[in-house]
Amino acid sequence: MNEHKRINHSSKVYVMGDVHTNTIEGFWSLFKRGIIGSYHKVSKEYLPLYVNEFAWRFNNKCRTMPQGKKLRLVLTAPATVHWSFENWRTPQDINTRDTGLGTCVADLPTDRLSAGSEIVFTFYWLEEQRWEGTDYSVTVER
Repeated sequence: MNEHKRINHSSKVYVMGDVHTNTIEGFWSLFKRGIIGSYHKVSKEYLPLYVNEFAWRFNNKCRTMPQGKKLRLVLTAPATVHWSFENWRTPQDINTRDTGLGTCVADLPTDRLSAGSEIVFTFYWLEEQRWEGTDYSVTVER
């Protein structure tokens, strides 16, 4: 059985080894922005259904993409996408653009990458002035 550990933010402790709250904070942040940006409001009756939808989205991220295509990231709020093709050896930044539909997008120039290449990225959320706290990766396949 796993031992349950706690982080005491009021004592200005935010991480202890591999114990942190970044994952759950990231999920709730995405959930709140998704509700405000897409649905605007929800009733108590349907709240569990919305939580389930966002949990599915959070747990089922794209892991691969076809060769010759651009990777479009669709986010629920303005962000700077910090990314690299070479495992962070040459990081670059690109700002998202507002679609006018409650989402922001950034297109990464992945269309010339060969099969087996990996794109790594994370986000800096501009409105909240904070890093996502997670690195994501997508592998190019034939």
